[in-house]
Amino acid sequence: MIAEAYVRDNPVFVLEEGGRSLGFYGFTESEGGLLLDKLFVDADRIGQGYGRLLWEHALRTARGLGRSEFTIASDPNAAPFYAAMGAVEYATKPTAEPSWTLHMFRCTVPGRRPGGDVGPEAG
Repeated sequence: MIAEAYVRDNPVFVLEEGGRSLGFYGFTESEGGLLLDKLFVDADRIGQGYGRLLWEHALRTARGLGRSEFTIASDPNAAPFYAAMGAVEYATKPTAEPSWTLHMFRCTVPGRRPGGDVGPEAG
């Protein structure tokens, strides 16, 4: 369940089929810029292309926000997905749970240049 305040205060997109939520993502602002704070797909839909659909929509959203890149704080299970989508891991961060480490990724938004300028491939 996504909190109403989270949806109200952040760019959030929910993927639905037949009235059923299949997954969602949300961006927040952090001290380092735009953060893909959440990207989830229902467990019974993993491996069916819904994660890629959400990812591609998130890229378009970031581009629409005028961003050239965003970061991702990923749990270890999702890290291979972000790497496969082209995000680059640049750090790991410990959490309060000693056995749990966040994997930090950076994604360059296709069609944007640093500073928000549109590149030649955007169109």
